[in-house]
Amino acid sequence: MKSQSDWVWRSAVGELTISFAESAVADLEAIRIWYAEQGVPEFDQPWLRELIFPPFRIVYRREATRARIVRVWRSGRLLVLPDRD
Repeated sequence: MKSQSDWVWRSAVGELTISFAESAVADLEAIRIWYAEQGVPEFDQPWLRELIFPPFRIVYRREATRARIVRVWRSGRLLVLPDRD
């Protein structure tokens, strides 16, 4: 059985446990370290950062004690079909 990391989210309506495989957490940590100072060029704001892990682009707001995800994009190539004769 693979090791996993559990995060618990508590709200007024109850509790939700989200489990992540340790390999996923390790991958995200490696991405975080690699792109720690990668800014978002089109906005030029010092508190906005992005992680690029193809095909995903994650834009987040960096704060003193946490990071808040602003947007997640998934890019893909358009399927080009050959012309029928």
